[in-house]
Amino acid sequence: MTPYKMGMKDGMLGIAKTDLESVAMRIAILEDELEEARRNKWDIVKKISLLESDCDPETILEHNERLTVSEKIALIKEGFNAIP
Repeated sequence: MTPYKMGMKDGMLGIAKTDLESVAMRIAILEDELEEARRNKWDIVKKISLLESDCDPETILEHNERLTVSEKIALIKEGFNAIP
């Protein structure tokens, strides 16, 4: 193999390894974000199940958990007077 082709091969190999590292890091970040999104989804599913069971909405909230604006609006629409 000529020195030119060896240099070209080494350059391409270096770029490919750098690209692989970048893609692997991005995958790791996306997997973390996906896991967080899945946890949030199941928390919301649990909250919906509890709300549909006609329980007191204050008992659904965890200690120091705040209602979102949309949750407060929904409670006002349903006629609750006290919003934590």
